[in-house]
Amino acid sequence: MEFSLAVLTISLLVSILPPLIFFIIRESVKGQRQGIINDLSSVFDSQRVGDMFIPSFEFVKYKYFIERKPHRNEQQDNFRDSSSKDYSIFAWIVSAIPLILVLFSASLLISGQLIHTISQANILTCLINAQCDAIQLTQDQRASKWILVFIAAFAGGYVFLIRSFFRAINNFDLSPASFVGAANNLIVGTTVALLSNEALFKPLSSINLGSAENINLNPFPYLGLAAAFAIGYFPEVAIRSLITKSKFRGYKKENKSFYEMYTTTPVEIIDGIDTEIRDRLADYHIKSVQNLAAANPLMLFVETPYGVYQIMDWVAQAQLCCSTGPSSLVRLWGLGIRTIFDLERVIFDQDVREEGLIEQVGRVLLANHILANPSDDSVAKTIISHETCVANIKLRLNDPHIHRLRQIYIMVGNTIGENNRRFPDRYR
Repeated sequence: MEFSLAVLTISLLVSILPPLIFFIIRESVKGQRQGIINDLSSVFDSQRVGDMFIPSFEFVKYKYFIERKPHRNEQQDNFRDSSSKDYSIFAWIVSAIPLILVLFSASLLISGQLIHTISQANILTCLINAQCDAIQLTQDQRASKWILVFIAAFAGGYVFLIRSFFRAINNFDLSPASFVGAANNLIVGTTVALLSNEALFKPLSSINLGSAENINLNPFPYLGLAAAFAIGYFPEVAIRSLITKSKFRGYKKENKSFYEMYTTTPVEIIDGIDTEIRDRLADYHIKSVQNLAAANPLMLFVETPYGVYQIMDWVAQAQLCCSTGPSSLVRLWGLGIRTIFDLERVIFDQDVREEGLIEQVGRVLLANHILANPSDDSVAKTIISHETCVANIKLRLNDPHIHRLRQIYIMVGNTIGENNRRFPDRYR
């Protein structure tokens, strides 16, 4: 098969541009986010007392202040002591070679085969005029149909590659291993798609429907192309499904009944997050309230376009939702409790501490316990004592993610002013 200069040029661009472009974007994103972290240092580093530091901020610095060559002049940058070594250019080039070879070989094969098939079978005219009759194709032309399955699988794998690289850039976890993993996914996806088509969809596509007019009504060829694209996009899911449905012994089966018992809470329940913001947060692996509750607010501020105060409020709301549940969260809103720290102030802040409010909060938090007992209010009140309500609230506050967020709140509050501090003195 002969390849023209245009085919070679297109194949080279398809194979070289993705790793090159995303590497350049990665370096640009690193520099831009380092500038944001330098601005944050005026708030957090200026408030250090002795060796005390903010772990959340240190994790952000450790992630982004990475250098390829150690700097001898330690006074050039405030973060040289906390910087780590980045991947070398040589590592990026070597890891990109398998991906470039796979992309170049696949695009070269697809381009050459398409040109050959179009010239032999005049498929382009058939597609435009919709006058193709599959029975008129020769045996050689029918054999060339496998390229359509390969194209569909390769297209799915290529779309997944671009999307995964984009998410890796957003989360700043693009590494040389990402290139090797992308090459592996392309190889596995196209191979499984071709084998599945030969074993399943090709025999079904050859079923005789009785007449030449009914041949084009056979849905299995189109289903085979759709399945090939899906397998190329999700190669691991396809392999796991084949293993699960097979009769092979030694593999654990999934108990699907547990999926019906447990559900995730979408982040739209948080006040201030709509569907558009949810889609943006999904690129940073924030797909549920639990993900948001465990997120580092400073990391999200550096990596997303949202303000630091807004993100802190979202995370505090998510932590309250994870602790109480969505139904109790709505009832707590009626009591003026929006975040986990509003719940904390109910028992620790003398300005708002009141036994009646604590009792109302306790009845919301322990609603399931009340429903399990007689509905008479007097009985319920004797079951849930004041001490029980306070102990239950304290139990919900003893979480490392809440401690981290509280520390950030205190540091930010100190910069706003002493009169605007939100937490009791016992937490300073």
